[in-house]
Amino acid sequence: MMGIGIGRAALMASTAIVCVATVSPAQAQSKTFDVPAQAAATGIAELGRQADIQIVAARRYTQNKKTNAVRGDMTADRALAVLLNGTGLVAQRTGPQTYSVVPKAAPAETSETDAGTYRDDIIVVTAQKRQESIQEVPIAMTALSQEDLTTRQVAGGPDLISQAPNITFSKTNFTGYTIQIRGIGTQAVSATTDPAVAIAFNNTPFVRNRFFEQEFYDVERIEILRGPQGTLYGRNATAGVVNLISAKPEYHPDAFASVDVGNYKNRRVEGMINIPLVDDKVAFRLAGALTKRDGYTTNQMTGKQIDGRDLWSLRASLRLE
Repeated sequence: MMGIGIGRAALMASTAIVCVATVSPAQAQSKTFDVPAQAAATGIAELGRQADIQIVAARRYTQNKKTNAVRGDMTADRALAVLLNGTGLVAQRTGPQTYSVVPKAAPAETSETDAGTYRDDIIVVTAQKRQESIQEVPIAMTALSQEDLTTRQVAGGPDLISQAPNITFSKTNFTGYTIQIRGIGTQAVSATTDPAVAIAFNNTPFVRNRFFEQEFYDVERIEILRGPQGTLYGRNATAGVVNLISAKPEYHPDAFASVDVGNYKNRRVEGMINIPLVDDKVAFRLAGALTKRDGYTTNQMTGKQIDGRDLWSLRASLRLE
């Protein structure tokens, strides 16, 4: 199988951009920064990641603004000042490791951080086809990041039944399958039967797909939406939607590779390479996965192993600003 996706320009969060990182020593400590000039939303998030701090910025403040490049050794306070210079925005500290970005001469917004109830597990989702915090989406859903999938050993679609409540999965000998959410789903299982749970890739529904055979690789997250979703995802979404969001190209070089081996001659190779072609303008990402394994079951007539795996997949994405 081979899948090719074209990455789209990153969307800004509809309410706030939150960069979450681990707690580090005091901001007086110098750090090495390498943040290119870019859209304010992504620039603020990238600086927060490199500085190990949390930054909250309302979308209405960052929309249509660009931040400056920040490179070299400096404190987090100095880096924020350089980043926001000329944008009409300033960063105000709201805690030992937290900042709020607001317009100059405007009071800082009251936020969850100010109230001392800030949580560091906010997940941005696109369940409503725009980026927003999962806590603000009025949909019963479960979101799993690539880290969650790796930690919990979720290799493919059937494994999702162990990660979200009220999900069952059935499969035939060939390509037909059915997913049921909250007991609702298509009971017939065949290659010509449409499922009642839609499978979407980057918010685009795929009626005919290989959800059972295909394994997850280089994904940003997987969203499991429960309840009727026909308004946004069209037909075949009576019971819900499983939305696969692939990782998009980024404007900095990156690469990843992993090799797994096991019994029954199991081999799984996964890799990714991200190449910025033009600074803050064009980026390319290539990802792929290969799985081979002998079968678990012996055919008593022939003596050969059956139900093995021989899968490979490749995805190329190009991002243009």
